[in-house]
Amino acid sequence: MAAGAAAGVSVAFGAPIGGALFAYEISKPNTFWTFGMLWRVFLSTSVACFVLAILNSLQTGSPLSLTDSGAIKFGVVSSSYENTVLDMPAAIVIGVICGLLGAAFIEFTRWSAVKRKMYVNTPWKKVSEAAFMAFLTATAFYLAVIIRANNCKKKTGTVGKELEEEIRFQCPPDEYSPLATLIFNTEGGTIRQFFRYPEIIAASVDEVDGGMEIVWNLFLYLALWYVFFVITYGIWVPAGVFIPGMIIGCTIGLLYLELMIQGFNVDLLRLGGQSYLVIGSSAMLASYTRLTYSLAVLMLETTQAINLFFSIMISILVAFCTASYFNNSLYDYSIMGKKIPLLKNHVPRCNVDIRVRDMLLN
Repeated sequence: MAAGAAAGVSVAFGAPIGGALFAYEISKPNTFWTFGMLWRVFLSTSVACFVLAILNSLQTGSPLSLTDSGAIKFGVVSSSYENTVLDMPAAIVIGVICGLLGAAFIEFTRWSAVKRKMYVNTPWKKVSEAAFMAFLTATAFYLAVIIRANNCKKKTGTVGKELEEEIRFQCPPDEYSPLATLIFNTEGGTIRQFFRYPEIIAASVDEVDGGMEIVWNLFLYLALWYVFFVITYGIWVPAGVFIPGMIIGCTIGLLYLELMIQGFNVDLLRLGGQSYLVIGSSAMLASYTRLTYSLAVLMLETTQAINLFFSIMISILVAFCTASYFNNSLYDYSIMGKKIPLLKNHVPRCNVDIRVRDMLLN
């Protein structure tokens, strides 16, 4: 089971080490782990990534490459945007925001889970709820694009998938719709577009209200994703929580970047640029999964940005402690069920080992 879970995470993100550490950290407080088991799990994740790389090369006809071999490719943090000392306050602020959003997500999830067991208790009700949520989601996202249909930009993609992922919608042939590009893309394509946003922001500096147009698109996109992420988690479909958290975190990071530029007139070259995407993704995931070192390694492997290690760890720590003040992790509630105290009896803790010890004693 541990090898299968680790291999699944590793091939999704192209992170063999992060996948092995994920299986180890998520299994606490189980005591079946040994050194021999750890290297076996790591061997399975390495082989899984290698096989995926072979299959990708056969599919595309390109030479065998082990770089960015994940099924969902996020792109690589550009060396043009060096991390600066301004990444530290960014990690703290983004960590606090993501911690609050993650804690709110967990509280709503616990409440909705009780209501679903009470009222959505037959097969036809479960199917009807899933169908209704699918209709509501598609309608809300499409209407959001319709509202912003006149917001168009010149196409900038030149190579690879960049041009394909710029979705025209109702714009002229040589332009594309930024919001439609974010909403109608695949999740991996959306994140790759996010990694290009520092360039888009730099190009919009000379445009009249160009920065505010980006802010409105990102804010609307964040509101849609977070609201539907919260209300749809728990319906009777197999859906994960990793990619939505990454997308929400990327959006928060970009909004912070725009806040620094529009609100405080900070030069884009002095900011981390793409690093805020990685910081936001890490903080949002840590806020409800309460993963620490495995999450940091996974994000570093996915983005191949080892120089962001300290910023990522700061954002994870801040988000972890902020969310832990209000409740326990999403996994704790799923595994322990009623043994986890309600919010009014919750004791704030930042130390995961103390929390695990107390759960064992209880």
